[in-house]
Amino acid sequence: MRPLLALITAVRPHWYASIDWPEWALVAVGIVTAAVIGWQSWETRRAANGLVASERAWIEGEITEQSTIGVKRYTLTVRNKGKTPAHIFRYRVWHGPTRDNAKLSKRSFKTFYEDVSVFVGGNEIRKLRDDFDMDAIFSQEASQIANAEGIPQGAFCVSITYGIVIKGRKRRKHCTSFAYRYDLTFSTIRRDSDYDEYT
Repeated sequence: MRPLLALITAVRPHWYASIDWPEWALVAVGIVTAAVIGWQSWETRRAANGLVASERAWIEGEITEQSTIGVKRYTLTVRNKGKTPAHIFRYRVWHGPTRDNAKLSKRSFKTFYEDVSVFVGGNEIRKLRDDFDMDAIFSQEASQIANAEGIPQGAFCVSITYGIVIKGRKRRKHCTSFAYRYDLTFSTIRRDSDYDEYT
């Protein structure tokens, strides 16, 4: 019996011996096909994400002056430059004394915020607030501003938090931030584009 077992063990073929060359060709074609399908699905997903990014809501904001019978008030206006609607959750304002062309530091500024629920359609403009009184806001910091070197100014920074309204997609928060410098001597305001940020 033992010589028969040795003979069977000696002639046992390797696992690949039963596969013919045409079958090897099918295996190679299957591997290449799987790689192509994986690459196509990755490219399709990347194109879909690019389409969502190009169509998504992009909120821009600005502060504009409104003057009525010598009383100046400032309006916070937002515009959705995208094609899909946006849901604005909150805006936050930082304000404080600064010098002409000095770097703005929000950490040293006073802040307040307002939770809102405002929907802004594609290419739509909406007012979030229209009663900012810059003189009253900066009167609290008047002594600090007067002691600052250079032209006395106040910084008014705004951050707007919003989500994109797309059916079937998880709402991811985005943020738009911008800053203005307020000249207390002439009661004028100008945007400082160095602080424009969009996410």
